[in-house]
Amino acid sequence: MNILCVSPHPDDVEYGIGGILLKLSKFYDITILVNEKYDLVDKTDEYNLKLRRRDCEHASELLGCNIVYFRIDDGIDVISNLLNNIKPDIVFTPFIKDRNQIHKLTSDVIMNAINYISVSKEYSHKIKQLIFYETFSSYHFEADIIIDVSDIYINAKKVLLEHKHGINTLPSLLYKFQLYHQDRGFEAACLYGESLLFERSAPYSWKENQEILIEMLSYLFR
Repeated sequence: MNILCVSPHPDDVEYGIGGILLKLSKFYDITILVNEKYDLVDKTDEYNLKLRRRDCEHASELLGCNIVYFRIDDGIDVISNLLNNIKPDIVFTPFIKDRNQIHKLTSDVIMNAINYISVSKEYSHKIKQLIFYETFSSYHFEADIIIDVSDIYINAKKVLLEHKHGINTLPSLLYKFQLYHQDRGFEAACLYGESLLFERSAPYSWKENQEILIEMLSYLFR
């Protein structure tokens, strides 16, 4: 089974589900899909783009994941083809209620592409599960489940620290990372937690494909 994790900015996936990915990468092929459009305002030149990519590659190596880059203005055909080529069974993307417009726009673009694939006869692969994760700017996020990542929290933080370029620009990211994990850990009666919310509506066929979700969760609770 393949898993795709959508990252509106290079460090969003590591912030929201770094611990979960460290657990799952032992069992699944995971690809991180990083948006490179509308990144940090003053970091869009070629030199800084290379620095951001370098950080992404170092982080993905620690996570044990593959990495693919895209732009959210590529167009629905290009993005649909990209998803069809990766062939993920499960897609993680930031929650659609987000105060950061790039986070929200990225999730909207990905969900539109998934919808397009689901109704188009030219695409053979269909995504079976869509799962939302939190960013520091998510709101009204009511988690379906909180995963205890206390045992690998330090490793997950080390992965986020590989995004030196972003942290230098937004130093509060590390503080927010700790608060988020502690807050979710408090809810789940553990030290550190990461939260997920499952999309249940069509075309993701949540009930028909729930065995895939159950299998994935079984690895997270080991």
